[in-house]
Amino acid sequence: MILNFAKDKKAYKTGRGVSVSDGVSPRRIRESLNRILRDFLRKSIEFRRAFRFISKLYLSFDFSERNMKVKAGKTAKSPKLKSREKKKPVIKEVDVEEAKEEDSLGGSEESDFEDEDTLETFSKHKLDLEKLKETDPEFFKFLQEEDADLLNVEGDEENEEEEEEDVDDDEEESDVEELDGEKDVKPERKPKAKQDSASGRLIVDGNIIEYLQNKLDFDTEKEDVSLDASAVRMAVDVFIACVARVGADLEAPKYIIQEQSVFDESVRLCFLALPTAFQKLLSTSKGEDESTKVSRPKLKKHQNMLRTYLQAVLIFLNEIQTPAVIASTLKSIMRLVDFYAHFAKLTRQLIKSLTRVWSRKTIECRVVAFVCMSRLVKDYPQHFSALYKNAYVAFVSNSKVVTNETWPLLQFMHRTYAELTLQNPGQAYRFAFVYIRQTAVHLRNAMIGKGRKDLVYSVYNWQMIQCIYLWVRVVAKAHSVTGAESIAELVYPLVQVIIGMFRLSNAPTFLPLRFHCCQLLIQLQASCATFIPVLRYATEALEELGRELKRKPSVGKTVTKIPDIECTLRISSQYSDTPQWRKAACEYIFRTMMQGAHLLASQAGFPDVIVPVNHAISSLLSELKNADYAQLFRGLQSKLREHSKYIQDILKKKEIRLNDEVQVLAIRFHLNSPDSPLRAYYRQWEHVWKMKHQALTQSSQAESKVDEKKNAKKRKAVENANKKEMEKEEEVIGAPKKRKKATPAAKKADASIADTFADLSAWSDEES
Repeated sequence: MILNFAKDKKAYKTGRGVSVSDGVSPRRIRESLNRILRDFLRKSIEFRRAFRFISKLYLSFDFSERNMKVKAGKTAKSPKLKSREKKKPVIKEVDVEEAKEEDSLGGSEESDFEDEDTLETFSKHKLDLEKLKETDPEFFKFLQEEDADLLNVEGDEENEEEEEEDVDDDEEESDVEELDGEKDVKPERKPKAKQDSASGRLIVDGNIIEYLQNKLDFDTEKEDVSLDASAVRMAVDVFIACVARVGADLEAPKYIIQEQSVFDESVRLCFLALPTAFQKLLSTSKGEDESTKVSRPKLKKHQNMLRTYLQAVLIFLNEIQTPAVIASTLKSIMRLVDFYAHFAKLTRQLIKSLTRVWSRKTIECRVVAFVCMSRLVKDYPQHFSALYKNAYVAFVSNSKVVTNETWPLLQFMHRTYAELTLQNPGQAYRFAFVYIRQTAVHLRNAMIGKGRKDLVYSVYNWQMIQCIYLWVRVVAKAHSVTGAESIAELVYPLVQVIIGMFRLSNAPTFLPLRFHCCQLLIQLQASCATFIPVLRYATEALEELGRELKRKPSVGKTVTKIPDIECTLRISSQYSDTPQWRKAACEYIFRTMMQGAHLLASQAGFPDVIVPVNHAISSLLSELKNADYAQLFRGLQSKLREHSKYIQDILKKKEIRLNDEVQVLAIRFHLNSPDSPLRAYYRQWEHVWKMKHQALTQSSQAESKVDEKKNAKKRKAVENANKKEMEKEEEVIGAPKKRKKATPAAKKADASIADTFADLSAWSDEES
């Protein structure tokens, strides 16, 4: 083959710039011919390797009628082969030609034909090499030095056969070793699920749950545990079936669950095993950045499966109502926070779900929801703004009604919101300033309105008061933490808003609200170490109460139960004239004045501060006719005077130099003695008050339980009566009347009903 090519004049006619003419010696022609042959042989080596690869590939294909579908004289190719043909056009041409030859010759004769063809080519190549050795020994020697492989055709075939035999022997030996080592262990096969006759979906049974438990059972002691991604995918599909069973509006899932026990086991398995499975599946490898908890390439590979599961968990959380199941779902979400943070849309949905549970469910569920919120904000600060705003709006929308049962839940939200604020004080300051300013804008509009009831009620409501309670807690907490000085400085505008609310209306109906304002000022003074004239505003409330006490109580008005001052903002005339209400109001304002005086007990200016307070108490005692009320405030007045004299005696005995800071601190320490008259009296009163408060709460709880039982009996009676009426109506002969369709005007009327949360538009973070 090589000699025939060399003898062809067309092949070397223009080789190396040498042309055949009469003036050229035969030696130069031979040298040029040798150079051409060397170039050809270098190319022929590559061609030979490609030919061997193609022939092996061709022989490995099965062109039987079972595996090859031929249409109109052309072979049918799989999509994978088509993609390979595009990348390697040379292989594509060879495959098509071989396939056409194969179609013409038949399936059984192809292998024989291929063997004969390859034998002929190799034998011809061998004869050409022998002729070349005889005619041109120098060139043959050159071939032996440059590429001895090309001359040794039989050796290559024998080596290839030996290599194939060695590989086969190694595979057989490894198979034998594996079989010997795993004689006792049977390979676990995927169980076949039964098909539901009605829906056509696969039924989840105990075998599938057992299979998933074995596949997803990770031993913490063993680090190298193989994970089957198909088992994780199967577990995700089973959980989607659980979500569909709960009642979520989803597309028909692959599986269906018909038994409650299987449902419980499936949910428990997914909550316990899938977070660990995804952590192993998406964990970072050794070469990647260890600071990131999730591998980017692996996340890109499995993101569809992960997104499906994360979204299913959120739907499941929104559908269920049992507190225990909600808490377990939130605990599972706590382990999935790192995965939620990589999907922006799912993170927004997660924040809405967490804030909904945090503001509406039981205290156990709220605690777990807050832990999830705190972890999300701590590990991923970029989501702080969205979570902070959503939590505030959720708090405002769920603080319209305040009762003895809801007060502990609201106080829990106050404390946890303050904790969220301190995790990122820099970003929280912007929102805190805007929201406090928003309350000030509402107050300003009500003050400008000159007594308009709608504007007054826009301030005198539980949403506004609870927002003030929230920000008081936040500012008080910020004073005890370093790094939150900017939020602590908001104490001044907050005090101004509280004082403005206190003086907005002097109507005796809103006396409970003014008591709440005094309590807010006391909390700020106690935590911020800032002087606030609380006793002054408590004295104003006392004077207003004195005007109410001048009137005689209504005769014959006996009320068994009066509203709790802690849970009310306004008192109606039905209760304001009763002796029970007057007694409760006197005790509450006595408590406020005691707390305010106790905060100033260690101050050197205490004797000057209580002068107007003593004067107001004296004027009240001169007009009081009830001996119980008079005795209560007379005891307070005597203790205030006694403590004032105690401080004056200490200051007279010692010289005070205001420039000497050490001396000033020593005097303060001496004035803060626990044996002072006011402090001893305060401890006694606090102990008695706590006992009374505990007794009242227990009695109120017992009464509420009795009321619940009575209401349950009434409901059952009403339901039974309705059932009887329905049964009677069904017995009546005659078709029921068709319900008339609503007219367009009726539809418009229904759409015009006011939304109960319409006032939330005023609580946005946008400036008005």
